[in-house]
Amino acid sequence: MSPTMKNIVVPLLAVTLAYAAYVFFIQGDTTLDDGATLTDDVLLRTQVFIERRALLDTVSIDVALFEDPVFRSYRSFSDAVESEPFGRTNPFGRTGIPESGQ
Repeated sequence: MSPTMKNIVVPLLAVTLAYAAYVFFIQGDTTLDDGATLTDDVLLRTQVFIERRALLDTVSIDVALFEDPVFRSYRSFSDAVESEPFGRTNPFGRTGIPESGQ
């Protein structure tokens, strides 16, 4: 086989094997032949969602802390954010060059 032919066949074979590996390993059993695999996956995910939702419903938060006078007496020492102008009159103009009154 000539070197030119090898240069064509080897990458073509590599791409074909990579595609076959992708189809076989990545896509797996998500076929829609009878829909059973897809339905089982949806049911499993739905069951997990229902279990997590039930777990979140059992969580209760005690908000009495926020109504405590000691908590309410805390003072914020943060600085107020001053509003500054933003943007430019011509966003497509060159920077650093004053705009003319045109």
